[in-house]
Amino acid sequence: ERVLSGYNFVDDNMDTRDVHGHGTACAGIMVGAGKSAGSVRGVADGAYIMPVKVMRDDGGGNAFTVVEGIIYAVSRGAKVLNLSIGTLSDSAIVHDAIRYAVDHGVTVVAASGNDGQNTVLRPAAYDEVICVGAVDGDLDRAQFSNYGDEVDIVAPGVGVATAGLAGRRIYFSGTSAAAPFVSGALAALRARFPQLSVAELRA
Repeated sequence: ERVLSGYNFVDDNMDTRDVHGHGTACAGIMVGAGKSAGSVRGVADGAYIMPVKVMRDDGGGNAFTVVEGIIYAVSRGAKVLNLSIGTLSDSAIVHDAIRYAVDHGVTVVAASGNDGQNTVLRPAAYDEVICVGAVDGDLDRAQFSNYGDEVDIVAPGVGVATAGLAGRRIYFSGTSAAAPFVSGALAALRARFPQLSVAELRA
């Protein structure tokens, strides 16, 4: 079992079950064990997931729960944060929480956004965050992927096989699918070379 205990900051309880499916899909890409016929093998299948629920079941949320989730994860020893979330709005408190994470040796990864525009969403646009765009099977920019100077790296984001709800395999598209490839790779790298700093991991 690779899932640690976490917290639900939306409902203020320990119930971190995924009703929406988005978090499960991201987790499958990062740490899927690939042990059963319908399951998938993740990028870092030896890593652990700490489920921290900061978005509502409909996929929406606010800056306050995101900040609480970041601080919670950092305080409990998380080394890589995957933020497959995004907004056009700037948030000083979210940015401060990300700086707090980086200052405590945590690497932060976020999705560039799915508007197909030269406008990277926040938190991915913040300098401290590794911003991930999406490519298709031909390594071309996915039509929906936001792009721009803030994008640091791209990863697969079209029709990615991953874990769905109720043990199903699904095909997941979006920069939300691309970001966990990078988060998983960083988790594997960190496990093998624990002495690496955030800056070295980013490089």
